[in-house]
This record gives sequence, C-alpha cells and structure tokens, in this order.
Amino acid sequence: LKKAGVLDVVEPFWLSNYKQADTAVAKKPPFFRKATSFFEWLSSWCRSMVTKSRQNELSRWNDFFFACRSAIRSEKAGAGVAEFLLPLLVLDTICFGSESDRQGTIQEMLDVLGATSHRVSTAGGRQASDNAASSRMDYDERQKAVSAVFMVIDTLRIWAEHETEERHRVSRGGTTSSSRRLRSSKGSESSTSWPSDESIVQIDDLMKAIPLSVCARAAAEVGMH
Repeated sequence: LKKAGVLDVVEPFWLSNYKQADTAVAKKPPFFRKATSFFEWLSSWCRSMVTKSRQNELSRWNDFFFACRSAIRSEKAGAGVAEFLLPLLVLDTICFGSESDRQGTIQEMLDVLGATSHRVSTAGGRQASDNAASSRMDYDERQKAVSAVFMVIDTLRIWAEHETEERHRVSRGGTTSSSRRLRSSKGSESSTSWPSDESIVQIDDLMKAIPLSVCARAAAEVGMH
C-alpha cells in the first residue's frame, strides 16, 4: 500500500473524527459511454463496484473496499487509489458477483477497448473509435482508460499464472514458503475465504471474452504500439 501511494491517502482517515454521510447514489452502467474524462469513468465504475461489494455478503474484501470509498472520489489523489483497487474490484465482482455483474464488467472493459466499433476521424488527424466519440472522452483520456484495462488484464493474468504455478509446486511436493501458505489457507478455508479455484476459472473466462485481437486493435487506436 505504501509503495502504491495508497497508504498516504487512506491512513489519515484512520485516526480522524471524519464521518462520511453516504447520500450520493452510485451511478449505473454503462460508465465509459457516459464519461467525459478518465477519472470520471474510473471513479464511477469503482464506486459502483464498491457499492455492490458492500451489499454482497460473499465478498472477501467488502469492508476494505468500503473504507476506501471516500478516497476514490477525490480527483487529485483518488485516481491512484482507484487504479490500485481496480484489479481487486474486478476480481471481486467476477468471483462473488451475480452473472449480470460479471457480464457488465466484461462489457465495460469491451466498451473501453472499442470491440464493436469502427474507426472515425477525430480532431488533429488522430483516429479513435465510435465508442470513444460517444463517451465524449478525448484521445489522451481514452488512452488512459485503455491503459487501465490493460493493467487489469495483465494483473489478473499474472495472479492466475502464479496461483497455478504454486499449485503445481504443491502437487510435486514443493516446500516453498508460498506453498506452505497455500496449504495453510486451504486448511482454514471458510465461506468468506478467497476461492482460488473459482478465481482461476473466472479469470480464464474473462480472458476468453476479451481476445488478444481486441486488445491489439485498441492499442493501435490510441497509439500504444
């Protein structure tokens, strides 16, 4: 948390008398198509997932997410916190959310990547998708959004690969510290523990729903070669 810059933002709230009145209603999807900036999209999407996680008793980290709800509202510091939380929120949604929530998460990521759009001219001679134009988000802001989606995909893929590798080590009788932690977590698993098997399956399904060709086209559209 300290390395990611999240601790500096969240820690002051631990000892303050500040109390948040949750009067604002979280926006409903789709978010990217309505957003005018990267932060507006990121904050709206994260706040929606935090709200749904809070209402879901199966969510493993709903209290942690809920404690960060104020931080992600601040544009000055909230973007960094929201980007840090985004992969966790997505994983939480696809593992513990409803089928509708899972499909909504995939669709939001596809909206950013412009999977169903065709290319149109924009100001300055640059090219962008109809999705980018309909969201009223300019070229640079959409580039940030695409980068955030790529970060989520890469992070989840690495987590799944690491978890799978650890399982192979355990099955071969490995005695690494991470393997011992894995055995320990399995032995003390409860209804609220993170479901590793389900996580791997859900991450795999997410990757299949967002093929590499879609990512490649999105990267080319925003100049991320």
